[in-house]
Amino acid sequence: MVKSKVRKIVVLGAGIAGIRVARDLVKSSYYEMILVDKSRVHVFRGDLYEVATAFNNKITEKCLTELKETVATPIEKLIDSSRVRFIHDEILEIRHNESLVRLKAGGK
Repeated sequence: MVKSKVRKIVVLGAGIAGIRVARDLVKSSYYEMILVDKSRVHVFRGDLYEVATAFNNKITEKCLTELKETVATPIEKLIDSSRVRFIHDEILEIRHNESLVRLKAGGK
């Protein structure tokens, strides 16, 4: 029996595409997923106008909180943290030939 080697995939950036790749590829047991982003929240800029235009006398604090969470969602809420390792760090350098990514805080 041949042992299958688990491949490590590093996704750089937790934008719409980065989140989607991490969520789709983690479904396979062949990959160890690592997601790196300099922010702890995923901001969906397409809906920012809703938060910006929502202020009026009748809006409640609860409503504002829910609106905020629709555009600024913690990345760890969008991924399966038991299968995807999220690293909050800034990317300094990418060396494709060496399969190396250098991070500001060293990936801690």
